[in-house]
Amino acid sequence: MPESIAETEIRLSVPSGQIERVERYLLSLGAHKRKNLRSVYFDTPDFELASKGMGLRLRREHGRWHQTIKVGTDRNLTRVENDILLPASGPELPGLSTGQLETMRSMMPLDGWSEKLDVASMTPRFEVVVARRCAVIATREGRVEIALDRGCITLPD
Repeated sequence: MPESIAETEIRLSVPSGQIERVERYLLSLGAHKRKNLRSVYFDTPDFELASKGMGLRLRREHGRWHQTIKVGTDRNLTRVENDILLPASGPELPGLSTGQLETMRSMMPLDGWSEKLDVASMTPRFEVVVARRCAVIATREGRVEIALDRGCITLPD
């Protein structure tokens, strides 16, 4: 299974009158292509993952589905992510992989884990569909990704 990575993320809202300015800035950094992303976030009926600072996402990117577990840390804005590529490649939403369940258990503090939590109890909670323009800047400490997402968030029927 791929190793987990730590990520620090800051999200900002761009006023509608400034979106084109941000687009031009990203273009100046070489972000000439947009990629279309579809992300579906899952949780239990009682939102157990969200209450523990966790997330489970399926994302379709470049025609392939990825399953990602996200776990918050004690550092503000930083989380650990574990991502696997699913064998499904069609546009239909695939089933969740149970293989990451043990990874999820190991990433969650023991006192916060519920033995009743299983993939079968998880259902889509919301979906995000965006066109993303993204530039990456290399630094000595790592990389900085600047992205502009344009799209919508919807709730399941």
